[in-house]
Amino acid sequence: MALTDLLGSALRGAALGLAMYVSSCGGSSPSMGCQRDTDCYAPRVCVQGYCEDRNGGGEGESEGNSPGPNGTSGGNTDNLLSNLTGKIVFISDRDTSNQNNYELYSINANGADLRRLTTNSSMDFAPKWSPDGRKIVFVSDRDVKNHREIYTMDADGTNARRLTETVYGTNNGPSWSPDGRKIAFESIGDDLKRLVYFDIYIMDPDGNNVQNITNTPNADEYGPVWSPDGQQLAFESNQNTGFMDIYIMDADGRNQRRLTYDGDNRRESRFPAWFPGSEIVFSSTRDTTDHNLYIMNAEGNNVHRVTSSGNPNYSCWSPDRTKIAYSLGGDGQINIMTADGEEVVELTEGAQPSWTP
Repeated sequence: MALTDLLGSALRGAALGLAMYVSSCGGSSPSMGCQRDTDCYAPRVCVQGYCEDRNGGGEGESEGNSPGPNGTSGGNTDNLLSNLTGKIVFISDRDTSNQNNYELYSINANGADLRRLTTNSSMDFAPKWSPDGRKIVFVSDRDVKNHREIYTMDADGTNARRLTETVYGTNNGPSWSPDGRKIAFESIGDDLKRLVYFDIYIMDPDGNNVQNITNTPNADEYGPVWSPDGQQLAFESNQNTGFMDIYIMDADGRNQRRLTYDGDNRRESRFPAWFPGSEIVFSSTRDTTDHNLYIMNAEGNNVHRVTSSGNPNYSCWSPDRTKIAYSLGGDGQINIMTADGEEVVELTEGAQPSWTP
């Protein structure tokens, strides 16, 4: 599922009382406005500015061998998956008659024990594990249709609790700090003067002490993710070129610095995921018209590409730092690959994977 920034620039119109549109690891909401396939929940693709169903798209979980990023064999599924530990939470509409009704699921990283965690008539998306693996933070419009707020729940899907209650309901992309004391997210907030732009906010895990830490004029900022030490945040922004690039900043919003830049202002880099060390994986069109996954260090150097097809977007690292789980744009599929991209296997149908720390 290609979940590029859920609640993006198009969603600004919704907050202004216009038609409801939407914009890392930010994606666009189903049947909303889009500019490219990666702005749509897979298996939908962008057709004349709107996310439409993809003909021939199938449902159901699949596992098996996949080609590696360089066209080589993806290897044996059992060999790659058998030793993986932890759980992956993700979104899917596999069990719903309404393809816009995304629910949260979990699955063991080895492909076993698939469980549905939420059941309702609204959309639940953008899940992230808490550092201790006991809770999941996510976004839902379960209380007011098309009004996206941030919630937490236990790892088994019980005890859901709403954290935000905003006038315009434009919250998205929550991410838990490594110490579990803060949650970062993107929102336009409740300030009518700021209504057309998204900023990065932080709050306590109970929803208190909400702070806008960017307040960047005339720009959007999406998809905040924490550094392993909790001292910095990586995020995406169009503040300098009008195209999305990856930035980092201190956890209080100071010392913003751009890490990616194509030079011709026509390429974009999005959906950062910070390695439990010093590397960041991200999705970019820097070499091709489609998105691919790249890895760089926290200084923006040593950039290397690890995929060559599939239009990957959201990604996350395995706890042992040797694998990457990611979702494919337009295919509604989650893959797991070795960090060098040489072995790739299909895990399940879905999108927006988050691996327990």
